[in-house]
Amino acid sequence: MSGLSVENFEPIFEESIKNFKSYARGDLGSWAVEKKQRDWQGVLQSGLPDSKLERWKYTNLNPVTEVVYGPAPSIQVESIQNHSKLMRAFEWDAIRLVFANGVYIPALSNSDAVPEGVVLCSISDLTMGTTHELGDWKSEFLKSFEEDHTELPLSQLNFSLSEDGYALVVPNGVHLEKPIHIMHMCLGESKSRWSVAPRNVVVMQKNSQAEIVESYLGSTSSETSYFNASLTTVNLGENAHLNFSRWIDESETGFHYGSVVAKLNKNARLFAMNLSQGGQFIRNDIRVDICGEGAEAHVNGLFIAKKDQHIDNHSEIYHHSPQAMSRQLYKGILADKSRGVFNGKIQIEKEAQKTDSSQLNQNLLLSKKAEIDSKPELEVYADDVKANHGSASGPLDESELFYFQSRAISKGEAVRMIAKGFALDALYKQPSRSSREFLINQIDEGVWLNQ
Repeated sequence: MSGLSVENFEPIFEESIKNFKSYARGDLGSWAVEKKQRDWQGVLQSGLPDSKLERWKYTNLNPVTEVVYGPAPSIQVESIQNHSKLMRAFEWDAIRLVFANGVYIPALSNSDAVPEGVVLCSISDLTMGTTHELGDWKSEFLKSFEEDHTELPLSQLNFSLSEDGYALVVPNGVHLEKPIHIMHMCLGESKSRWSVAPRNVVVMQKNSQAEIVESYLGSTSSETSYFNASLTTVNLGENAHLNFSRWIDESETGFHYGSVVAKLNKNARLFAMNLSQGGQFIRNDIRVDICGEGAEAHVNGLFIAKKDQHIDNHSEIYHHSPQAMSRQLYKGILADKSRGVFNGKIQIEKEAQKTDSSQLNQNLLLSKKAEIDSKPELEVYADDVKANHGSASGPLDESELFYFQSRAISKGEAVRMIAKGFALDALYKQPSRSSREFLINQIDEGVWLNQ
């Protein structure tokens, strides 16, 4: 084994495989049991990445692996309803699936509101084989579900520990008028650290449209710690359009690793937004493969760190086809002793002529003790492209502060206004008004701008 040991995860793997075997049915269930066992053996042999690897140079996983994991606390619906932070997210008018500590909560979900022909359900429903039938889309769904993502070092850990997640299949030509809100919540008290590993699959067929927000929320005491390791795969068919956002607001003692893998076919369009603000440790990985002529990928993010938070964002966009476009803007706001990381890679293959691509990372440092490591990358193997990338980081502009204070605005209020304007520039890259306003409201009700 060359990486960090995962032996401390073994108790929850054993619990996971035991629970999974108790309800898995049919071909899909049998396959999933075998894959979980195979992935566990794989991650035992390879371990998790350490800081010797370039992609993990600034992010140390030792705090994740050094303690023994135990079972997650059991959850009652009433315990969720007593948390104001969690219930605030229910105010959005959306089709909703709710998971708490890795368990699907039907009582708080309303997936029956999807149009006829659309499949939206928990993975556990599918593996039980009693609730939903995939019909003509089965092979396409299984291809996304079964695919190994060896480029993501925690993908094997995710599947070996996963018991649930969500599945969405949007048929040809279907436009979902209402947004979909997937809520993954962690709450309750436990003496041992525990883990959840949502496995999510999105398949959108030709000419379909949808809007999704994945929320990862935590509400625990300072004595309780957990690790949330999620993986979402997205497959966009020809001319499919998806607005996709991830909102991460874990507990102060929560650890979060989230992966997104997206494949875009001809003329498909993806607008992806990642908002990270809560959690002791956050690592976001997104990989987009542009595999069809005329496809567009807009991959944007905003991360807000305070105290001693660590937020690491890695993005990779691969252009495999000609006449496609990608745009990327990531912004970071860092206060106190927090640390941020941005590593963005754009690779344009030889066949991807007439590609139009740009990438920008900007960071605002509100404290002299805050740190940012920014590494934009651009690899071009085609000779007829437009491509650029850049990065800029720095403290507040003193002249801007002086301008506000000269007009009787306090320094604290001036900092709040400047930081908010800086943040909104990134969030407005999400074209969907509904999900954009939802995310903005969550920030406005937080305390991160209070200086």
